[in-house]
Formats: sequence, C-alpha cells, structure tokens
Amino acid sequence: MRIQKLGSFRVLGLHQIPDKAGIANAVLVGRPCGYYLHVTCYLAKENFCREPIGEKVGVDLGID
Repeated sequence: MRIQKLGSFRVLGLHQIPDKAGIANAVLVGRPCGYYLHVTCYLAKENFCREPIGEKVGVDLGID
C-alpha cells in the first residue's frame, strides 16, 4: 500500500475486504502498539446477501 507523503508500507489483513468492494475512505490511526489503517468500503446491494437465522434471537442490552 502506498500512502501519499509517507511512502510504501506492508499491509496485513487485506483478505478481509471483499473482491467486489470499492474503497471509499481510509484513515491511518496511530496506537501505542502500532499503526492501523481503518478502511471504509462500499459493497453494492446486489453483492450483499444475508443468510436467514431461522430461529428467534434475543438481545440483552443491559438497560435498567
């Protein structure tokens, strides 16, 4: 990956981005344990499919 004004870098984890996704935005974040690239992707609706769960699901939000 090449970042303007900084040069080229080795990037791990690009396998998490789907093949048909378009990269919309990327932010370089510096943490004490290293640097991270937060990437926002656009995935067309026809390429996105959810599998139905098939049973009831409960969500506990911990609200009193």
